[in-house]
Amino acid sequence: MENKVKFTPNPSLMLMDQVLETLRYYHYARSTEKTYCQWIRRYIYFYEKKRHPKEMGTSEVERFLSHLATVENVAVSTQRQALNALFFSIVMFY
Repeated sequence: MENKVKFTPNPSLMLMDQVLETLRYYHYARSTEKTYCQWIRRYIYFYEKKRHPKEMGTSEVERFLSHLATVENVAVSTQRQALNALFFSIVMFY
């Protein structure tokens, strides 16, 4: 197996620009870019834009997903899509 160097987005860019840069580097579909960005924004706005996703952990993600399930009544597949977007944004910084 070969050791691949992990892509690191430009730290001088804003968060969503870093997300887009990373998604494009890994050749995600444009529809995936749009969807992931929407979920990441919703997550940030859910916490009133007070904390960066890299500062949040499992409990914040669980709370957000629980909110989607109980208050917004979204389907399991929608919750999974949101989880994948949030996982992407968190892993991007580690």
